[in-house]
Parts: sequence; structure tokens; C-alpha cells
Amino acid sequence: MDVYSLIICAAVAVSVYELTAIIRTRKKILIRGRMPLARLACGIFLAAAAAGLAYWNYVRGEAAFYYAFLLITGTYAVIPVGLGQTAMYRNGMASAYRQFEYFMIIREFKSGFTLRLHRRDEKDYIILFKKEQMNNVLKLLADNGVADWDSFVFPSDRTQ
Repeated sequence: MDVYSLIICAAVAVSVYELTAIIRTRKKILIRGRMPLARLACGIFLAAAAAGLAYWNYVRGEAAFYYAFLLITGTYAVIPVGLGQTAMYRNGMASAYRQFEYFMIIREFKSGFTLRLHRRDEKDYIILFKKEQMNNVLKLLADNGVADWDSFVFPSDRTQ
């Protein structure tokens, strides 16, 4: 088995993981969102893959490597993102609401808003939602005990 066959096998394994992530999380999400720039990134990768496919097919006569790349990019583009009853789902993984310290609405625009969720381990998650979803998002986060930025108190500011 040569290097290219190993790369193709790895790409298929990643795609299988992504497909199981889609199946595992799609029914758990109550309020669907989307990741910022996900469509643009997938479009750029697909354009690069199309150019590479033409070159690869011309030089090596094998297109399987780029078909595997297209499979990974295509499945990544449709992984659901959003908020569920007990967790936030992104990239096929769940983060329970108890892990989050606060949330912020970073930006509101005509068709929607950008939500930033901050975890206790210093990770931030950015999700875009439609404008009509705002009340449902705020209610779901409040019901699960995630503080908004205005009411959040830093641990160092808390009195004993």
C-alpha cells in the first residue's frame, strides 16, 4: 500500500466520523445555527480541490485522492451546529451548558445575530442564528443557567 492509498483510507475514516457525528447530533439540536465563514471555507476548499483534481488526474491519472478530499469537505459542510436541550452542539461534539460561564450577543444584523459562548476552560464558541431565533436562544440559555455578559460576575470579583 503506497502513501496515497493510506491518505485515501484516512480521508474515508474522517468522513465516516463526520457522518456519525451528523447522525448522532442532528435530532438533538432544537435551535439550529451555523458556523461563521463555514460556507466560504468549504467553497474555497472545493474550488482548490477542483483545480487539484484536474491537475492530479492529468499528472497521475488517479482521481481517488481528490474524491476523498471532496468527501471530507462535503460532509464537514453539513455537520449540524446549534443548541440542544442540555448542550451546545458543534462539529459533532456536545458541550454541556454547565461548562459555560457566560454568553454574549456580539453583533446583531438585519437577518440575524452572532452569539459567543465562553467556557470555563477559556474556549469560545461562535454561532450565527437567525433574527427570529433570538428569544428562543436567550430563553434556552437562561433556563440552563448560562449567565449573560451583563449579569456575569468574575470569580475574582466574588465576595467570600
